[in-house]
Amino acid sequence: MNVQTTIIKRQQIQRLFGAIAKLLKSPVGIKARLLIASLLILMLGINGLNVVNSYVGRYFMSSIEKRDTEGFIRYAWLYVLVFAGSTLIAALFRYTEERLGLLWREWLTRRVTGIYMERRLYLCLGRNDALSNPDQRITEDIKQLTTTTLSFVLMVLNGTLTVFSFSGVLWAISPKLFGIAVVYALSGSALDLAGKTADPTELPPVGLRSQLPDRAHPHPRGRGQDQRHGRGVRRPRMSQRAPRQPD
Repeated sequence: MNVQTTIIKRQQIQRLFGAIAKLLKSPVGIKARLLIASLLILMLGINGLNVVNSYVGRYFMSSIEKRDTEGFIRYAWLYVLVFAGSTLIAALFRYTEERLGLLWREWLTRRVTGIYMERRLYLCLGRNDALSNPDQRITEDIKQLTTTTLSFVLMVLNGTLTVFSFSGVLWAISPKLFGIAVVYALSGSALDLAGKTADPTELPPVGLRSQLPDRAHPHPRGRGQDQRHGRGVRRPRMSQRAPRQPD
């Protein structure tokens, strides 16, 4: 079962890269390449401004601590400028991402619809009644494919660039601190993967004893229930009976 799942995942990845390669080789490939290059440049700009923002924030807080009025005003203006630049570049990045997604979606929709019409696949679907509204399903599936794939790829690239950029900042501050952070992150990831891949049948039954009833010391409420049902209740003797009231 695991081998089949691995083969299916490999086939999906190969098809995904094949679809991206066909987009780059298509008539809209030049425009797609320009948009991809713009996204990479904007991503580098965003990460660079984040690094600059970290340094400006440090000097800003240091000027507050030292009660340096001139430094406070200077780094406050730098803070505002860096924030404005980051906002502008982030907006351009989002616009470029949406534009590339629309371009890829339009091209792929035209291609899939053309194949659907040329091979007359609608006749097979109409005879078997296996699928309703195939044109709508085609457009929705292509939309999900393009938007999800593009967002995932950009998220991975952005995360990778962020890790490398702030690793350089941490290395510049203290190489020892950088090594400790790397060891901590790797150990946490290894423990997480070990916990996910462990066989649940081999794990000890956690909390099993706390869920079992304590038979050696029954609950007082249980004693009351046993007394109400007549189990273990001592009957009163004749001498312990209450005296009769005189007539």
